[in-house]
Amino acid sequence: MNVFKTLRTVIFFVYLMVNVQALPRLTYLKLDDWALDPIPTFQWIRMPSIPQYVVITDTNTQICPYDKYCSFFLNYIINYESLRQPTKSIAAHFYIGGDGRIYEGRGWNFMGGNNFGCDDNTSIIEISFIGNFKSSAFPLVQFKAANKLIKYGIKSGKLSKHYKLFGGWQLNNEFVMTNKSNIELIETWPHWDENGSICSDGFSNYIPVIY
Repeated sequence: MNVFKTLRTVIFFVYLMVNVQALPRLTYLKLDDWALDPIPTFQWIRMPSIPQYVVITDTNTQICPYDKYCSFFLNYIINYESLRQPTKSIAAHFYIGGDGRIYEGRGWNFMGGNNFGCDDNTSIIEISFIGNFKSSAFPLVQFKAANKLIKYGIKSGKLSKHYKLFGGWQLNNEFVMTNKSNIELIETWPHWDENGSICSDGFSNYIPVIY
């Protein structure tokens, strides 16, 4: 019996090691770790299903080179949006800094502040780069962090392995791109959908915030 117990224990630990190693390592800050002020109150609504869509957006701010700047810009956004639209003060599920860190917004389990014109039964993950896709020259670590986050979501069962990937620049007809290198890289990622349409009416209700 002891031999079988030992064998089961060894198998269990091998299983844990394999699965832990399979998950990408993330530099991840929870919401409470980076938010300096009390988080504005808004309703946390659980995702109705495993997300099938990922949308890459930006914060429309300056790019941040390290954690203090990233935290500053995110807190600025919270303060601005809490006065303008309290329910959308933290719109994205995750924010990616120029320091390569992932800053938790609403996380994997809750609906975001933007649902891009879709109804409440559509689960979407919004990943927002701190910076501006029109003009910022995002460092490679920022793209790598976003890619790792998506892979983590799939391997941890938080994101459908058949997800579709979209960009915020597809959702706004008035968006003028001046630094195409940013989007050209993302458009080579797996699951990229060049059609830019999730819902029957597309993303007609999505209006990027201007800070």
